[in-house]
Amino acid sequence: MKKISKQLVRNYVSTSASSIEIAVSILILIGTIFLSARVIHDVYLIVTHVGSPEKMLSTEIFLAHSLELVIGIEFIKMLVKHTPSSAVEVLVFAISRQLITSHPDMTDVLIGVVAIAILFSIRAFLSSPAHVTYQDDLILNAGNSIQELEDLLHRKVDPALGNTVGGIVVNAARKNNVKLRPGFSVVLDGVLYEVYSMDAHLVKQVKVVPPKS
Repeated sequence: MKKISKQLVRNYVSTSASSIEIAVSILILIGTIFLSARVIHDVYLIVTHVGSPEKMLSTEIFLAHSLELVIGIEFIKMLVKHTPSSAVEVLVFAISRQLITSHPDMTDVLIGVVAIAILFSIRAFLSSPAHVTYQDDLILNAGNSIQELEDLLHRKVDPALGNTVGGIVVNAARKNNVKLRPGFSVVLDGVLYEVYSMDAHLVKQVKVVPPKS
């Protein structure tokens, strides 16, 4: 009974946290939509003062406002997708905005460029592509996106299955009311997805077996 009650509490907390996260994402999206009016106004000022450079909006201000919207959009994608690449993209845009709009000295520019290079290296490491094993089976990181999976399989994947490879098996397990464990497998649209490895309760790698041609 104790284990059951703990699991119920854990599920409730997880569901509540996900609901709050979705609500926060919606609020950020609403705020981003309203802030887009500022960018539209900036474009209007630029167009109407083309012949008056002294009255025209500066490029730095326009880019700052535009990049703020981009950062907001990427942040929403990070909350929704839960992928390493989306988190890295938020940081890349944030650093880029700082470099473009704050007029830093050469030392700060160099540090910013190095930071961006490191972030791209981290993204390449965390979102490393699948490697081919025997019989052309694929071992994917759970954080690999559906787009990356489609590129590897050379076929479309139903986005309703999940945003990531790990999300596909998690959603399938929930739908079938089955506990996730290494070896759990499901066939969806002719493709076999199998939990290859886990870290505690988190799916780490997923084995994907394409349909035989």
